[in-house]
Amino acid sequence: MVREDLKDRRAGDFRNRLRREFEFARSPFAGDLLSRAGYVSPLPEFLQRLESALDSPDESAAHDTKAAGFPPRGERSRNNPVDRGLAVAAEFARALWRRSWQKRRDDLELYWARLRMLDALANFLESRELLSLDVDRALRVFDSLSRNLVAADATSSGDPPSDPDRRQASPREKIVWLTGFDPYGLDPARPESFWNTNPSGAAVLAMHDRRMVGASGRGFRVQGAIFPVRFDDFTEGRVEKFLSDQVYAGADCELLFTISMGGSPEAFHIDRFPGNCRGDHPDNAGVIAGPASILPARDVVGLYGGDKIGGAPAFVEHSLASRQLKAMRDLPEAKAHFRVRDHRAVVFEKSGKAVEVCECEAADLSELTGAGNVRALRGAGGDYLSNEITFRVLWGLARRERFSSGSLTRPISAHIHTPRLSGGSEKAYAQTLAKRNRIVEQIEAMIVAAM
Repeated sequence: MVREDLKDRRAGDFRNRLRREFEFARSPFAGDLLSRAGYVSPLPEFLQRLESALDSPDESAAHDTKAAGFPPRGERSRNNPVDRGLAVAAEFARALWRRSWQKRRDDLELYWARLRMLDALANFLESRELLSLDVDRALRVFDSLSRNLVAADATSSGDPPSDPDRRQASPREKIVWLTGFDPYGLDPARPESFWNTNPSGAAVLAMHDRRMVGASGRGFRVQGAIFPVRFDDFTEGRVEKFLSDQVYAGADCELLFTISMGGSPEAFHIDRFPGNCRGDHPDNAGVIAGPASILPARDVVGLYGGDKIGGAPAFVEHSLASRQLKAMRDLPEAKAHFRVRDHRAVVFEKSGKAVEVCECEAADLSELTGAGNVRALRGAGGDYLSNEITFRVLWGLARRERFSSGSLTRPISAHIHTPRLSGGSEKAYAQTLAKRNRIVEQIEAMIVAAM
Protein backbone atom coordinates (compact mmCIF):
# COMPACT_ATOMS: atom_id res chain seq x y z
CA MET A 1 0.00 0.00 0.00
CA VAL A 2 1.15 3.52 -0.74
CA ARG A 3 0.88 6.25 1.83
CA GLU A 4 0.30 9.61 0.17
CA ASP A 5 -0.22 13.22 1.15
CA LEU A 6 -3.42 13.97 -0.72
CA LYS A 7 -2.56 17.67 -0.98
CA ASP A 8 0.42 16.76 -3.15
CA ARG A 9 -1.49 14.53 -5.56
CA ARG A 10 -2.17 15.86 -9.04
CA ALA A 11 -5.67 17.28 -9.26
CA GLY A 12 -7.80 15.74 -11.97
CA ASP A 13 -5.83 12.54 -12.45
CA PHE A 14 -8.94 10.44 -12.21
CA ARG A 15 -7.69 7.56 -14.33
CA ASN A 16 -4.60 7.18 -12.18
CA ARG A 17 -6.88 7.10 -9.15
CA LEU A 18 -8.78 4.17 -10.67
CA ARG A 19 -5.68 2.26 -11.78
CA ARG A 20 -5.67 -0.30 -8.97
CA GLU A 21 -9.40 -1.02 -9.28
CA PHE A 22 -9.00 -1.36 -13.06
CA GLU A 23 -6.43 -4.09 -12.44
CA PHE A 24 -8.95 -5.88 -10.22
CA ALA A 25 -11.68 -5.56 -12.83
CA ARG A 26 -9.49 -7.09 -15.55
CA SER A 27 -9.11 -10.22 -13.46
CA PRO A 28 -10.81 -13.36 -14.77
CA PHE A 29 -12.43 -13.70 -11.36
CA ALA A 30 -14.40 -10.48 -11.91
CA GLY A 31 -15.43 -11.64 -15.38
CA ASP A 32 -16.51 -15.01 -14.03
CA LEU A 33 -18.58 -13.37 -11.31
CA LEU A 34 -20.39 -11.21 -13.86
CA SER A 35 -21.05 -14.22 -16.09
CA ARG A 36 -22.49 -16.22 -13.22
CA ALA A 37 -24.76 -13.28 -12.39
CA GLY A 38 -26.17 -13.39 -15.91
CA TYR A 39 -24.72 -10.00 -16.78
CA VAL A 40 -24.85 -9.21 -20.50
CA SER A 41 -22.06 -6.74 -21.22
CA PRO A 42 -22.97 -3.66 -23.27
CA LEU A 43 -19.27 -3.03 -24.05
CA PRO A 44 -19.41 -3.91 -27.78
CA GLU A 45 -22.32 -1.54 -28.37
CA PHE A 46 -20.77 1.07 -26.07
CA LEU A 47 -17.50 1.13 -28.00
CA GLN A 48 -19.28 1.12 -31.33
CA ARG A 49 -21.39 4.10 -30.30
CA LEU A 50 -18.33 5.94 -29.01
CA GLU A 51 -16.51 5.38 -32.28
CA SER A 52 -19.50 6.61 -34.25
CA ALA A 53 -19.87 9.66 -32.00
CA LEU A 54 -16.25 10.71 -32.33
CA ASP A 55 -16.07 10.09 -36.07
CA SER A 56 -19.40 11.40 -37.29
CA PRO A 57 -21.15 14.73 -36.69
CA ASP A 58 -24.38 13.13 -37.88
CA GLU A 59 -27.03 13.71 -35.23
CA SER A 60 -28.68 10.31 -35.59
CA ALA A 61 -25.39 8.47 -35.15
CA ALA A 62 -23.92 10.60 -32.42
CA HIS A 63 -26.98 11.30 -30.24
CA ASP A 64 -26.14 14.91 -29.51
CA THR A 65 -25.44 16.12 -26.04
CA LYS A 66 -28.81 17.71 -25.48
CA ALA A 67 -30.71 14.56 -26.41
CA ALA A 68 -28.54 12.53 -24.04
CA GLY A 69 -29.18 14.98 -21.20
CA PHE A 70 -25.69 16.48 -21.31
CA PRO A 71 -25.74 20.08 -22.56
CA PRO A 72 -22.94 21.61 -24.60
CA ARG A 73 -20.24 23.37 -22.59
CA GLY A 74 -20.04 27.04 -23.50
CA GLU A 75 -20.15 27.41 -27.28
CA ARG A 76 -19.67 23.73 -28.03
CA SER A 77 -22.17 22.05 -30.31
CA ARG A 78 -22.97 18.54 -31.35
CA ASN A 79 -20.26 18.93 -34.01
CA ASN A 80 -17.66 18.76 -31.23
CA PRO A 81 -16.49 15.13 -31.01
CA VAL A 82 -15.65 15.41 -27.31
CA ASP A 83 -19.17 16.50 -26.42
CA ARG A 84 -20.62 13.73 -28.57
CA GLY A 85 -18.45 11.18 -26.80
CA LEU A 86 -19.49 12.58 -23.41
CA ALA A 87 -23.13 12.26 -24.41
CA VAL A 88 -22.71 8.56 -25.21
CA ALA A 89 -20.81 7.97 -21.96
CA ALA A 90 -23.58 9.72 -20.01
CA GLU A 91 -26.28 7.69 -21.73
CA PHE A 92 -24.65 4.34 -20.97
CA ALA A 93 -23.79 5.33 -17.38
CA ARG A 94 -27.41 6.23 -16.68
CA ALA A 95 -28.52 2.96 -18.27
CA LEU A 96 -26.14 1.01 -16.00
CA TRP A 97 -27.50 2.70 -12.87
CA ARG A 98 -31.11 2.33 -14.03
CA ARG A 99 -30.74 -1.35 -14.81
CA SER A 100 -29.10 -1.99 -11.45
CA TRP A 101 -31.88 -0.52 -9.31
CA GLN A 102 -34.86 -1.35 -11.51
CA LYS A 103 -33.90 -5.01 -11.54
CA ARG A 104 -32.71 -4.78 -7.90
CA ARG A 105 -29.38 -6.24 -8.94
CA ASP A 106 -26.44 -7.27 -6.80
CA ASP A 107 -24.09 -4.47 -5.72
CA LEU A 108 -21.15 -6.59 -6.89
CA GLU A 109 -22.53 -6.70 -10.41
CA LEU A 110 -22.82 -2.91 -10.55
CA TYR A 111 -19.32 -2.45 -9.11
CA TRP A 112 -17.50 -4.74 -11.53
CA ALA A 113 -19.58 -3.67 -14.53
CA ARG A 114 -18.88 0.02 -13.84
CA LEU A 115 -15.15 -0.55 -13.55
CA ARG A 116 -14.99 -2.57 -16.77
CA MET A 117 -16.89 0.12 -18.67
CA LEU A 118 -14.73 2.90 -17.20
CA ASP A 119 -11.59 0.99 -18.15
CA ALA A 120 -12.85 0.49 -21.70
CA LEU A 121 -13.85 4.16 -21.94
CA ALA A 122 -10.42 5.35 -20.79
CA ASN A 123 -8.57 3.05 -23.19
CA PHE A 124 -10.76 4.01 -26.13
CA LEU A 125 -10.50 7.76 -25.60
CA GLU A 126 -6.75 7.62 -25.09
CA SER A 127 -6.36 5.55 -28.26
CA ARG A 128 -8.04 8.43 -30.08
CA GLU A 129 -5.41 10.79 -28.64
CA LEU A 130 -7.88 12.98 -26.74
CA LEU A 131 -6.51 15.42 -24.22
CA SER A 132 -6.04 13.89 -20.78
CA LEU A 133 -8.37 16.57 -19.40
CA ASP A 134 -11.19 15.37 -21.70
CA VAL A 135 -10.53 11.74 -20.81
CA ASP A 136 -10.63 12.65 -17.13
CA ARG A 137 -13.90 14.54 -17.58
CA ALA A 138 -15.55 11.64 -19.42
CA LEU A 139 -14.53 9.20 -16.66
CA ARG A 140 -15.90 11.49 -13.96
CA VAL A 141 -19.18 11.90 -15.83
CA PHE A 142 -19.60 8.14 -16.21
CA ASP A 143 -18.62 7.42 -12.61
CA SER A 144 -20.97 10.04 -11.15
CA LEU A 145 -23.98 9.10 -13.25
CA SER A 146 -23.60 5.38 -12.61
CA ARG A 147 -23.64 6.10 -8.85
CA ASN A 148 -26.51 8.63 -8.86
CA LEU A 149 -24.18 11.25 -7.35
CA VAL A 150 -25.13 13.69 -10.09
CA ALA A 151 -26.40 17.24 -10.20
CA ALA A 152 -30.13 17.80 -10.04
CA ASP A 153 -29.86 20.02 -13.10
CA ALA A 154 -27.20 20.63 -15.70
CA THR A 155 -24.77 23.49 -15.44
CA SER A 156 -22.59 25.31 -17.90
CA SER A 157 -19.54 24.05 -16.05
CA GLY A 158 -20.02 20.66 -17.61
CA ASP A 159 -21.06 18.88 -14.44
CA PRO A 160 -23.10 15.73 -15.13
CA PRO A 161 -26.87 16.17 -15.06
CA SER A 162 -29.46 14.10 -13.30
CA ASP A 163 -31.27 11.22 -14.90
CA PRO A 164 -33.93 12.72 -17.21
CA ASP A 165 -36.21 9.80 -16.32
CA ARG A 166 -36.09 10.68 -12.61
CA ARG A 167 -39.60 11.25 -11.35
CA GLN A 168 -40.30 14.49 -9.55
CA ALA A 169 -41.81 14.25 -6.11
CA SER A 170 -45.11 15.94 -5.44
CA PRO A 171 -45.00 19.02 -3.17
CA ARG A 172 -46.26 16.95 -0.24
CA GLU A 173 -44.07 13.93 -0.82
CA LYS A 174 -41.13 13.62 1.53
CA ILE A 175 -37.80 12.20 0.45
CA VAL A 176 -35.48 9.89 2.38
CA TRP A 177 -31.95 9.74 0.99
CA LEU A 178 -29.76 6.67 1.53
CA THR A 179 -26.09 6.43 0.67
CA GLY A 180 -24.04 3.25 0.53
CA PHE A 181 -20.50 2.22 -0.39
CA ASP A 182 -18.76 0.06 -2.95
CA PRO A 183 -17.40 -3.33 -1.93
CA TYR A 184 -13.94 -3.13 -0.35
CA GLY A 185 -11.20 -5.32 1.07
CA LEU A 186 -10.35 -6.59 -2.42
CA ASP A 187 -7.10 -8.47 -2.95
CA PRO A 188 -6.06 -10.16 -6.22
CA ALA A 189 -4.01 -12.61 -4.16
CA ARG A 190 -7.26 -13.76 -2.54
CA PRO A 191 -9.76 -14.56 -5.31
CA GLU A 192 -12.46 -15.13 -2.71
CA SER A 193 -12.32 -11.39 -1.88
CA PHE A 194 -13.92 -10.64 -5.26
CA TRP A 195 -17.17 -11.89 -3.71
CA ASN A 196 -17.05 -9.25 -0.94
CA THR A 197 -20.51 -7.75 -1.16
CA ASN A 198 -21.37 -4.58 0.78
CA PRO A 199 -24.85 -4.59 2.36
CA SER A 200 -24.97 -0.78 2.27
CA GLY A 201 -24.78 -0.68 -1.53
CA ALA A 202 -27.21 -3.59 -1.76
CA ALA A 203 -29.70 -1.68 0.44
CA VAL A 204 -29.49 1.37 -1.83
CA LEU A 205 -30.21 -0.70 -4.94
CA ALA A 206 -33.05 -2.53 -3.19
CA MET A 207 -34.85 0.65 -2.10
CA HIS A 208 -33.98 3.42 -4.59
CA ASP A 209 -37.10 5.12 -6.02
CA ARG A 210 -39.50 3.04 -3.94
CA ARG A 211 -42.49 4.67 -2.32
CA MET A 212 -43.17 3.65 1.27
CA VAL A 213 -45.40 4.59 4.19
CA GLY A 214 -43.78 5.51 7.49
CA ALA A 215 -44.89 4.47 10.97
CA SER A 216 -46.60 7.88 11.27
CA GLY A 217 -48.76 7.10 8.24
CA ARG A 218 -46.96 9.59 5.97
CA GLY A 219 -45.84 8.52 2.53
CA PHE A 220 -42.29 9.08 1.35
CA ARG A 221 -40.01 8.12 -1.52
CA VAL A 222 -36.50 6.73 -1.18
CA GLN A 223 -33.59 8.03 -3.23
CA GLY A 224 -30.18 6.40 -3.13
CA ALA A 225 -26.57 6.86 -4.19
CA ILE A 226 -23.40 4.79 -3.83
CA PHE A 227 -20.05 6.33 -2.92
CA PRO A 228 -16.60 5.02 -3.86
CA VAL A 229 -14.19 3.78 -1.21
CA ARG A 230 -11.51 6.32 -2.15
CA PHE A 231 -10.09 9.07 0.06
CA ASP A 232 -9.29 11.35 -2.90
CA ASP A 233 -12.96 11.59 -3.83
CA PHE A 234 -13.80 12.76 -0.32
CA THR A 235 -10.87 15.18 -0.16
CA GLU A 236 -12.00 16.93 -3.35
CA GLY A 237 -15.45 17.55 -1.86
CA ARG A 238 -17.58 14.87 -3.47
CA VAL A 239 -19.78 14.50 -0.39
CA GLU A 240 -20.41 18.25 -0.21
CA LYS A 241 -21.18 18.34 -3.93
CA PHE A 242 -23.66 15.49 -3.50
CA LEU A 243 -25.40 17.41 -0.74
CA SER A 244 -25.58 20.54 -2.87
CA ASP A 245 -26.58 18.92 -6.16
CA GLN A 246 -28.86 16.12 -5.02
CA VAL A 247 -30.12 16.58 -1.47
CA TYR A 248 -30.61 20.37 -1.40
CA ALA A 249 -31.65 20.85 -5.01
CA GLY A 250 -34.31 18.15 -5.17
CA ALA A 251 -37.63 17.66 -3.41
CA ASP A 252 -38.07 18.06 0.34
CA CYS A 253 -35.55 15.76 2.05
CA GLU A 254 -36.62 14.86 5.58
CA LEU A 255 -34.14 12.10 6.42
CA LEU A 256 -30.65 11.29 5.17
CA PHE A 257 -29.11 8.01 6.28
CA THR A 258 -25.53 7.21 5.38
CA ILE A 259 -24.95 3.46 5.59
CA SER A 260 -21.87 1.24 5.68
CA MET A 261 -20.83 -2.21 6.83
CA GLY A 262 -19.63 -2.32 10.43
CA GLY A 263 -17.44 -4.56 12.53
CA SER A 264 -19.98 -6.38 14.66
CA PRO A 265 -21.30 -9.59 13.06
CA GLU A 266 -24.61 -9.54 14.95
CA ALA A 267 -25.59 -5.92 15.58
CA PHE A 268 -26.45 -2.65 13.89
CA HIS A 269 -24.74 0.46 15.29
CA ILE A 270 -26.28 3.93 15.09
CA ASP A 271 -23.14 6.03 15.46
CA ARG A 272 -23.76 8.82 17.96
CA PHE A 273 -20.57 10.91 17.67
CA PRO A 274 -18.67 10.89 14.34
CA GLY A 275 -15.15 12.25 14.71
CA ASN A 276 -13.03 14.64 12.65
CA CYS A 277 -10.40 11.98 11.98
CA ARG A 278 -8.90 9.62 9.44
CA GLY A 279 -7.06 6.45 10.37
CA ASP A 280 -4.25 4.62 8.59
CA HIS A 281 -6.38 2.17 6.60
CA PRO A 282 -5.94 1.71 2.83
CA ASP A 283 -8.82 2.48 0.48
CA ASN A 284 -9.71 0.71 -2.76
CA ALA A 285 -7.07 2.77 -4.57
CA GLY A 286 -4.40 1.62 -2.11
CA VAL A 287 -4.11 5.09 -0.56
CA ILE A 288 -3.56 5.60 3.16
CA ALA A 289 -4.61 9.14 4.08
CA GLY A 290 -4.10 9.22 7.84
CA PRO A 291 -3.76 9.58 10.69
CA ALA A 292 -5.11 13.05 9.98
CA SER A 293 -8.10 15.32 10.48
CA ILE A 294 -10.90 15.29 7.88
CA LEU A 295 -11.36 19.07 7.93
CA PRO A 296 -9.02 21.60 9.52
CA ALA A 297 -9.84 23.07 12.88
CA ARG A 298 -9.03 26.52 11.50
CA ASP A 299 -11.30 28.46 9.18
CA VAL A 300 -12.20 26.72 5.92
CA VAL A 301 -12.80 28.68 2.73
CA GLY A 302 -14.74 27.47 -0.29
CA LEU A 303 -16.48 24.31 0.88
CA TYR A 304 -19.80 25.95 1.61
CA GLY A 305 -20.62 28.71 -0.85
CA GLY A 306 -17.18 30.29 -0.76
CA ASP A 307 -17.64 32.01 2.60
CA LYS A 308 -15.19 31.72 5.47
CA ILE A 309 -16.67 29.55 8.18
CA GLY A 310 -15.67 28.49 11.64
CA GLY A 311 -13.23 25.63 11.95
CA ALA A 312 -14.58 22.10 12.11
CA PRO A 313 -15.05 20.60 15.61
CA ALA A 314 -13.51 17.38 16.87
CA PHE A 315 -16.89 15.64 17.05
CA VAL A 316 -20.46 16.12 15.85
CA GLU A 317 -23.67 14.31 16.85
CA HIS A 318 -26.38 12.66 14.77
CA SER A 319 -29.68 14.51 14.69
CA LEU A 320 -32.18 11.69 15.25
CA ALA A 321 -34.81 12.45 17.85
CA SER A 322 -34.94 10.13 20.86
CA ARG A 323 -38.29 8.76 19.73
CA GLN A 324 -36.90 7.95 16.29
CA LEU A 325 -33.91 6.12 17.71
CA LYS A 326 -36.17 4.19 20.09
CA ALA A 327 -38.49 3.21 17.25
CA MET A 328 -35.53 2.01 15.17
CA ARG A 329 -34.29 -0.11 18.07
CA ASP A 330 -37.71 -1.51 19.11
CA LEU A 331 -38.79 -3.12 15.85
CA PRO A 332 -41.40 -5.87 15.63
CA GLU A 333 -39.85 -9.26 16.27
CA ALA A 334 -40.39 -10.40 12.68
CA LYS A 335 -38.20 -7.53 11.42
CA ALA A 336 -35.64 -7.43 14.23
CA HIS A 337 -33.08 -9.88 12.90
CA PHE A 338 -30.20 -8.10 14.67
CA ARG A 339 -29.79 -5.91 17.74
CA VAL A 340 -29.58 -2.13 17.23
CA ARG A 341 -27.12 -0.29 19.47
CA ASP A 342 -26.78 3.40 20.23
CA HIS A 343 -23.02 3.45 19.70
CA ARG A 344 -21.14 6.14 21.67
CA ALA A 345 -17.57 4.86 22.06
CA VAL A 346 -14.94 7.43 21.01
CA VAL A 347 -11.20 8.02 21.41
CA PHE A 348 -9.68 11.48 21.59
CA GLU A 349 -6.54 13.32 22.57
CA LYS A 350 -6.86 16.11 25.11
CA SER A 351 -4.13 18.72 25.39
CA GLY A 352 -3.45 20.62 28.56
CA LYS A 353 -0.42 20.61 30.75
CA ALA A 354 0.09 17.13 29.35
CA VAL A 355 -1.35 15.28 26.37
CA GLU A 356 -3.85 12.66 27.48
CA VAL A 357 -5.53 10.00 25.32
CA CYS A 358 -9.08 9.36 26.47
CA GLU A 359 -11.34 6.47 25.49
CA CYS A 360 -14.91 6.64 26.70
CA GLU A 361 -18.61 6.06 26.10
CA ALA A 362 -19.67 9.69 25.88
CA ALA A 363 -23.10 10.50 27.26
CA ASP A 364 -23.34 13.93 25.67
CA LEU A 365 -21.60 15.95 22.96
CA SER A 366 -20.63 18.58 25.53
CA GLU A 367 -18.31 16.01 27.11
CA LEU A 368 -16.34 16.04 23.85
CA THR A 369 -16.65 19.61 22.61
CA GLY A 370 -16.42 21.30 26.01
CA ALA A 371 -13.36 19.43 27.18
CA GLY A 372 -10.81 22.02 26.04
CA ASN A 373 -8.29 21.37 23.28
CA VAL A 374 -9.58 18.06 21.91
CA ARG A 375 -8.45 16.14 18.81
CA ALA A 376 -10.53 13.18 17.64
CA LEU A 377 -8.70 9.88 17.13
CA ARG A 378 -11.75 7.64 16.60
CA GLY A 379 -15.38 8.55 16.24
CA ALA A 380 -18.26 6.30 17.25
CA GLY A 381 -18.08 4.98 13.71
CA GLY A 382 -14.32 4.44 13.79
CA ASP A 383 -11.81 6.34 11.62
CA TYR A 384 -12.53 5.11 8.08
CA LEU A 385 -14.69 6.54 5.28
CA SER A 386 -17.91 5.48 7.01
CA ASN A 387 -17.04 7.85 9.86
CA GLU A 388 -15.89 10.50 7.39
CA ILE A 389 -19.03 10.60 5.26
CA THR A 390 -21.13 10.99 8.41
CA PHE A 391 -18.94 13.77 9.78
CA ARG A 392 -18.98 15.64 6.46
CA VAL A 393 -22.75 15.29 6.07
CA LEU A 394 -23.63 16.39 9.62
CA TRP A 395 -21.12 19.26 9.58
CA GLY A 396 -22.25 20.33 6.11
CA LEU A 397 -25.93 20.31 7.08
CA ALA A 398 -25.20 22.32 10.22
CA ARG A 399 -23.15 24.92 8.31
CA ARG A 400 -25.81 25.30 5.64
CA GLU A 401 -28.54 25.84 8.24
CA ARG A 402 -26.42 28.40 10.07
CA PHE A 403 -25.82 30.50 6.95
CA SER A 404 -29.40 30.25 5.66
CA SER A 405 -30.73 32.83 8.17
CA GLY A 406 -33.33 30.34 9.36
CA SER A 407 -34.94 29.97 5.93
CA LEU A 408 -33.97 26.31 5.47
CA THR A 409 -34.91 23.16 7.32
CA ARG A 410 -32.06 20.81 8.05
CA PRO A 411 -32.75 17.14 7.16
CA ILE A 412 -32.38 14.74 10.05
CA SER A 413 -29.31 12.60 9.51
CA ALA A 414 -27.47 9.66 11.07
CA HIS A 415 -25.19 6.79 10.14
CA ILE A 416 -26.23 3.13 10.19
CA HIS A 417 -23.41 0.61 10.54
CA THR A 418 -24.75 -2.76 9.43
CA PRO A 419 -23.69 -6.13 10.80
CA ARG A 420 -20.53 -7.43 9.15
CA LEU A 421 -20.67 -10.07 6.48
CA SER A 422 -17.97 -12.72 6.58
CA GLY A 423 -15.34 -12.72 3.85
CA GLY A 424 -16.80 -13.66 0.53
CA SER A 425 -16.30 -16.86 -1.43
CA GLU A 426 -18.28 -18.47 -4.19
CA LYS A 427 -19.05 -21.50 -2.04
CA ALA A 428 -20.35 -19.43 0.89
CA TYR A 429 -22.07 -16.74 -1.20
CA ALA A 430 -25.58 -18.16 -0.87
CA GLN A 431 -25.27 -18.03 2.92
CA THR A 432 -23.78 -14.52 2.71
CA LEU A 433 -26.69 -13.38 0.55
CA ALA A 434 -29.24 -14.78 2.99
CA LYS A 435 -27.70 -12.74 5.82
CA ARG A 436 -27.40 -9.67 3.57
CA ASN A 437 -31.09 -9.93 2.68
CA ARG A 438 -32.01 -9.94 6.38
CA ILE A 439 -29.84 -6.86 6.87
CA VAL A 440 -31.53 -5.03 3.99
CA GLU A 441 -34.98 -6.00 5.27
CA GLN A 442 -34.15 -4.60 8.71
CA ILE A 443 -32.76 -1.36 7.24
CA GLU A 444 -36.08 -0.84 5.47
CA ALA A 445 -37.96 -1.49 8.73
CA MET A 446 -35.70 1.01 10.57
CA ILE A 447 -36.35 3.70 7.97
CA VAL A 448 -40.10 3.14 8.14
CA ALA A 449 -39.94 3.33 11.95
CA ALA A 450 -38.00 6.63 11.83
CA MET A 451 -40.60 8.19 9.51
